Amino acid sequence: MIRVVRDVEELLRTAVLLYHMVAPELSPTAHDWLASRWQAAARKQWVVLRTKWQQNIVQQQREQAALRDMRKQAQQQGYASDSKLVKVYRSVQYVCQLMQEDLSFALALKNLDGLLPATPELPQATAEFYCQQFLSILRITLRWYPPLLPTEPAVDLLVSVARMQT
Repeated sequence: MIRVVRDVEELLRTAVLLYHMVAPELSPTAHDWLASRWQAAARKQWVVLRTKWQQNIVQQQREQAALRDMRKQAQQQGYASDSKLVKVYRSVQYVCQLMQEDLSFALALKNLDGLLPATPELPQATAEFYCQQFLSILRITLRWYPPLLPTEPAVDLLVSVARMQT
């Protein structure tokens, strides 16, 4: 009889239990295999996070045209209006929020007794990958929309990025 698993925690516990049964001593190659699977999952999850972020910014063709106009104006003037900065900076803050939620979930999984092996440090690998990807988004955003003064949207963005370090 096939039982439907509805709880993510239960599903992960079952999967890891099965993994422990197959590789009871967790040889170095098993650690490598688990780490590579975790990194592949992190890459796939990053695509999901990036897609959510992009959908948050650009939902219709009209908004895409407006975004191109904003970039063009920002290049010509060297800055963007406050309302445009608010929108752009909030979208980057949204990515920070998505990453924090996802990494909190990974840490919660790590802290469940007996679910994941102690090594390799899987949530750390996810965090490193996410940070590499996020830095490229942050650099592009600040290149296109540099704050001329420490405005409220710029400070809020700085606070969101700083929260990721905790």
